[in-house]
Amino acid sequence: GCAIPVSQMGAVVAGSLAYMSPEQLEGEALDARSDIYSLGAVLYRLLTGHNSFEADNPFDARVAILNFPITPIETWRKALPKLLTDVIARAMQKNPAERYADWDDVIRDLAAAGKAILDSEDDLDLYRGFSMNTQRVISHDLTITRQFSRSVYSRSGFSRSSIPH
Repeated sequence: GCAIPVSQMGAVVAGSLAYMSPEQLEGEALDARSDIYSLGAVLYRLLTGHNSFEADNPFDARVAILNFPITPIETWRKALPKLLTDVIARAMQKNPAERYADWDDVIRDLAAAGKAILDSEDDLDLYRGFSMNTQRVISHDLTITRQFSRSVYSRSGFSRSSIPH
């Protein structure tokens, strides 16, 4: 992969290229939108098992991050909820002005995507980037979370009587 310290390329920025925002690679001032880009890159990798671009070396990775659109998540994962893929795509826009402006909006949209996943009857393999043991643990946790969520919430809303005291 391209998890090579940028300092090896002669720059003063250190980190993994696969998760760096374009402005970080260019040595520009950073704000929350750069971190939001990095979160998008991590989620992309987690859900697909691939980086958001294909590159064989640090130079090509840098060129791809700065100049080319990310490979659409649907290339690797057609069944992921659109709410989730839209969050990642927006988080990873090349232009910071086109990304989420702050964490509140990211959290709101991720929560909506998470709710859609929990409410879904589909058994999605969400964690393709993890090892099989990690996938089993997380899938088990997701199943328990779904069961708990369904036992606590009713169609008419929150039910206090279903929460253990």
